[in-house]
Amino acid sequence: MEVILTEDVEKLGKKGEVIKVKDGFFRNYLFPRNRAIPSNAGNLRTLELRKARQAAKEKEEKEKCQEMAKKIAKLSLTIMAQVGEEDKLYGTVTSQQIADALKEEGFAVDKKKIVEEEPIKKTGTYAVKIKLHSEVECSLKFKVVKGA
Repeated sequence: MEVILTEDVEKLGKKGEVIKVKDGFFRNYLFPRNRAIPSNAGNLRTLELRKARQAAKEKEEKEKCQEMAKKIAKLSLTIMAQVGEEDKLYGTVTSQQIADALKEEGFAVDKKKIVEEEPIKKTGTYAVKIKLHSEVECSLKFKVVKGA
């Protein structure tokens, strides 16, 4: 029997895939738990419409991220940090501090999307990667200076 998965099912497939399973498995496990629906003309048409809508939404989101990446790449930030001897920081500059500095400039970026190659422990100029989308990433340059 062919069915359409309505959610990711381990060892079977991902949401939206059309797969073949035994009748009993569908009737006793997948269907009662709303994990799959029968594969018929109406359900396949609905699936195609959903995929088209999702693709359009994904494309729009990617374009927004590309525009944001261009703006962020032009940006130059300064982060103030407490400094000890030999320009060493007390602690490190975290991705949360970078995200907060971006927020002050008007860019809402989640700290989990900021990728630091190595911990920032001294004053100076640094660059980090920001993954805005699965296919879009940019580089942000910033300075760490002695502050209060």
